[in-house]
Amino acid sequence: MVSRTARIYFLLVLDLIFFLLEIIIGSSASSFSHPTSLILSLGYAVGSLALVADSFHMLKYAPTHCPSLLWALIKFVHVLQRCS
Repeated sequence: MVSRTARIYFLLVLDLIFFLLEIIIGSSASSFSHPTSLILSLGYAVGSLALVADSFHMLKYAPTHCPSLLWALIKFVHVLQRCS
């Protein structure tokens, strides 16, 4: 059986991997003529602005796992203190 902490770490890493992959795949390889064109051209390499939007959606989930991870670690420490 996998511990709660390990499952939360797994979700956190998975969210960050999806974010990076979607940004890398969605980023444009074309030249940029304007400083803001880098930001505006994300997702145009494959013709999908939705891919970039979803990548930031996945990034939004990463901080939501942190309170769960903190709770799991506090509970783990509490159980260790009771056992000793």
